[in-house]
Amino acid sequence: MNHRTEQDYSASKVRDGEHRAAIREVQSAVGTTATETESGLQAISNKINSSILGLKTIVDQIQDFVDTLPQGVRNRLQEITEANGRTYQILLQIQQHISSSPTSLHESDIKFTNALGEHRSLPYEFFCQWEQYVQRVVLVSGSCAPEDRIE
Repeated sequence: MNHRTEQDYSASKVRDGEHRAAIREVQSAVGTTATETESGLQAISNKINSSILGLKTIVDQIQDFVDTLPQGVRNRLQEITEANGRTYQILLQIQQHISSSPTSLHESDIKFTNALGEHRSLPYEFFCQWEQYVQRVVLVSGSCAPEDRIE
């Protein structure tokens, strides 16, 4: 083997050792992260299980309490629960059929076009009074009052 080949071989062995050390560091970090993650997930799982058991205990206590009530009271509670469900469904249907305000639909917007051809829409409800209208248009369109811009 010549001198250059020996140097290349030696350098290659050094790089190989460095790469192996780096791989061991990464494997160690991954192992530590996996252990920490597993530990954290186990703690979360334990808390969820504890909460579910606590909730089940409460539900069982409520059921035991309801079972001690006279049959007539239980029947009334059942009727109230069913009526509440029907009322909720009716309210949902009403909410779905309520029309939106013109502002949210953008149907009442006043449309402006400036000298550069830029288009802007402003809700009509912003301009209940002339002073508000003038201030808003000046703010949007520049320093000129609306009277100066009317064609």
